[in-house]
Amino acid sequence: MELSLPELLPVPDPDYCAVLTHDMWNQSRSWFAKQGIVLYESRIHYPNEHYSSYFWHSPANTGDSDIRDLPYAKCTSKCDSPFAVMDGGCCRVACAQDAMHRDIAVKVIITGSMEHQIYQRIHEVPAELFTDGSTFPCVLPPTALLDSQRGYTFVAMPLWGCPPHIGDIQTVGGAMRFMRCYLQGMSFLHQLRIAYRDVWDYNTAINLRTPFCEHSEGHREALRAHRGGSDILYALMDFDQSVLFPIDASLEKCRLPVSAVGDGAFLYKPLDTKLAPAHYNPFAFDVGAAGFLFRRYFPTVVPFIPGLAALFDRMTDRTIARRFSAAEALLFLRGLEDHSSPDVLEAEVVLQDDIDTMDDATVYWSKLSPEESRLWDPYRTPVRPLWARFLDWTVTHSDNAWIALAFVRRTFRF
Repeated sequence: MELSLPELLPVPDPDYCAVLTHDMWNQSRSWFAKQGIVLYESRIHYPNEHYSSYFWHSPANTGDSDIRDLPYAKCTSKCDSPFAVMDGGCCRVACAQDAMHRDIAVKVIITGSMEHQIYQRIHEVPAELFTDGSTFPCVLPPTALLDSQRGYTFVAMPLWGCPPHIGDIQTVGGAMRFMRCYLQGMSFLHQLRIAYRDVWDYNTAINLRTPFCEHSEGHREALRAHRGGSDILYALMDFDQSVLFPIDASLEKCRLPVSAVGDGAFLYKPLDTKLAPAHYNPFAFDVGAAGFLFRRYFPTVVPFIPGLAALFDRMTDRTIARRFSAAEALLFLRGLEDHSSPDVLEAEVVLQDDIDTMDDATVYWSKLSPEESRLWDPYRTPVRPLWARFLDWTVTHSDNAWIALAFVRRTFRF
């Protein structure tokens, strides 16, 4: 006899993320069917006595149409290869189709958790905002929140492509579109008082689904063709590291303890907590992280749009009072885009994935002419004073120095 979903699920542990085994997902199929959701078929690949990997294989009707209305992703033409999403023996996300045969992801979360509250706040936004390309806020929305009645909630959301392979962008306009979508998504989250805290390439989705492995040349070629169209969109997703604040909270005054800075993806974290403050502003931290993402991928776009050097610096300025908010960065970027000619936006560019540019702003400032440098110099991050650079060096090379500095700052409250 098949177990009902409440009997099947283990008791959730609020201190950990919700994770279900593949057997649990498979045994839950009839319950999901009653909700109008058909889970993809899961097949084992690369079996191992200690660990097995699975693929979610989509139904044969996937790709019957290459048109999908927002917020759902466009699908490439139907072909013999099934959609495949690799997964491990336990997972948080299953792939499925809704009653209208639209590809969706179903994520299991703990009811009442911070992540659950975040999805609820996004779900309260009028659905019409997500169905119009001119108003789409570049955040992947939940389309349904299904309560299991056993401490878990299943979040249904559109299934988009991931990762977007940012380094494959081939035009100036394509780079500007990515940055605009990213800042639109971040600005939208901040308007809802959601601190994202997880800036990472793999947390960005693109509105195209292909039947190829995510790192295959077929998948990347399909993305390159999609970027040539006018309907390309990117969206932020995955809020398990995010924090929700009261809707009327001041973005400038919100704080989290410095101990929370370790949450989320590490690569793009700004240095806001390097000098041992007791608290930090997670919204300013988000903007700094996005700025470092841009600095990594887009320095070669600066010769075409010199004002990007100013944008990158103002997003990553170590002095929080000078740093752009997400809304200010978006407004600044739109101004640069509006003043760029079609020839500039259509120009081809070769992106260089260079992590060193995250630490060295001269890489992109050196691409400006003397006249352009003088024009944008007011936005340039000032050289840090010698004492600040000495402290940076000291705490970088000594954990005891950071601990001592933290003690002094907490004792004298500065």
